[in-house]
Amino acid sequence: MRDVTDGELAPNAQKAWDVRTPAGERLQVKARVVVDPKARGERQLSVFRSWDFEAAVVVLFDDEFRVWRAARLPLEVVKEAGRWTEHVRGWRVMATDELLSRGEDWSDRLR
Repeated sequence: MRDVTDGELAPNAQKAWDVRTPAGERLQVKARVVVDPKARGERQLSVFRSWDFEAAVVVLFDDEFRVWRAARLPLEVVKEAGRWTEHVRGWRVMATDELLSRGEDWSDRLR
């Protein structure tokens, strides 16, 4: 992420965010391999356990680990898409085309 944001990676085990940009913005990064884009379950991101960040960067890879789609999403958009799940004690978010289109497209930027 350094080349993309000029940011610094968070220390190991940092809660809630993964990269801090030079402007101080904290980014949460979520990534998935998607073999079948139509299979809804393949779009489920790892659980969000806190909202202590300013934006999320969602990266979807194809079955050869190439960036297929990527987007930077404002916190409010991610929160709106999240559904609380007691079983995992966190919010589940599906990286649907609709959700990704609500953010800034970073696909080319990360390729």
